[in-house]
Amino acid sequence: MFADEQYRFSRTGWETKANWNALGAGHSDPGLLKAAVDNQTAQVINTLLRRIVVYQFHNTSDTARIRGPWSANDSRRLMEDAANVAPVLYRLKSRERR
Repeated sequence: MFADEQYRFSRTGWETKANWNALGAGHSDPGLLKAAVDNQTAQVINTLLRRIVVYQFHNTSDTARIRGPWSANDSRRLMEDAANVAPVLYRLKSRERR
């Protein structure tokens, strides 16, 4: 249940801040999804939020994928369960500039 839902976008360096777009309260589904149908700012914010990845490193049991073997070539992006954390860290250490 949403207690309050609002969105806005203001460019860095602008003297004035954009006004908040209120989407109300008391609803269980995000109002941003409805607003994104015809509002470009809501569309951009919705797109950015959908790109967020949640990483869960809490499973370190003997059967966790983080403990298994992984190809050193699979290091472009960290997987959500950190299964390829060793190849990613190796790539960062050996190839990325400091």
